Amino acid sequence: MLTLLDIEYSPDNQEKMTRLMTGGGCIIATIIILLIVVAVVRKKYFFRQEEETNAPAGFGLSELKELHAQGLLTDEEFNAAKSKIVATSHAAFMAPKKKTAQNIK
Repeated sequence: MLTLLDIEYSPDNQEKMTRLMTGGGCIIATIIILLIVVAVVRKKYFFRQEEETNAPAGFGLSELKELHAQGLLTDEEFNAAKSKIVATSHAAFMAPKKKTAQNIK
């Protein structure tokens, strides 16, 4: 049985080694591509919910302050909207956390 170190140089052996190296390189490249695809899919799957919950769901306090300063909101409207935003933020902060990819480790 010949090992890689025992192979004598000949055009036939060189062709076999070239095919072996090419095939091995293709397998390694395929594995790397598959790992990249898996990483991208995992990132999109696990972090989709997190991105959706962080998306703004309407006006924030800064937008309300601007509308109030421009006179487009009365004091009562501003205070009512501000109370809703604060209550929603407080409820979201106090809610139990969902499992994400970072928490699973």
